[in-house]
Amino acid sequence: DEARALSVFAGLGFEAQGSESQGSGPSVRVVRRGDGGRITLAFDVEERFDTAARIARAAHDAGLDLVELRHEVPTLERVFLDRTRARSRRDAEGSA
Repeated sequence: DEARALSVFAGLGFEAQGSESQGSGPSVRVVRRGDGGRITLAFDVEERFDTAARIARAAHDAGLDLVELRHEVPTLERVFLDRTRARSRRDAEGSA
């Protein structure tokens, strides 16, 4: 269940985000919904090793099936797009 999974990780201090990263702290967002209730989550974090252990432990303790946990480094293009979208949102909010 998506809401339950997000709730478990919110308890670890991850802020639930929309489809695009918006905050500067650790966050979690749903990036894909699959068959049988399977979801793919993306965690934006600074310290990956400690965080991976905390995520795995929390999933296990909550009875969530953890199928895969991997580290992905964003491309420069992705970083640029995220930052320009965030800036555009801030500019739009400031002019409203």
